[in-house]
Amino acid sequence: MPGAVGPHGPGQPAGPRFRLVPGSLEVAERAARCASWDELVAASSTCTACPELAATRRSVVVGEVPPSGRARLAVVGEAPGAEEDRAGRPFVGQAGRLLDELLAGAGLDRSGVAVLNVLQCRPPGNRSPQPDELAACAPFL
Repeated sequence: MPGAVGPHGPGQPAGPRFRLVPGSLEVAERAARCASWDELVAASSTCTACPELAATRRSVVVGEVPPSGRARLAVVGEAPGAEEDRAGRPFVGQAGRLLDELLAGAGLDRSGVAVLNVLQCRPPGNRSPQPDELAACAPFL
């Protein structure tokens, strides 16, 4: 629309701004080549597209899917917390207990649900994920 002013000033796009993380194209290509969950886990576990996250994480929390690879439901969280980073699994501790209770209340067992995070590494200080980090992890999700 002519004359529109986005949140970034006149003539700037109205949508969110993402900057390309160095190496993120390679990450996307590597993720796209994965033919199985195991290959995806291996590819994401060595990702260093976000240097700050790679330097401060204890583990890459890829997620969990049913052994069959088919899930009735996918639960997607924002990013791993401290407990998830230590365990290398999504939704553990208090968050995991709550998720298990909610699933049970819906008649579902966690073993049949895909449990994932948008971001696979814990941000330092449990800060909110940055847009460029979300963009870098998107191919793995």
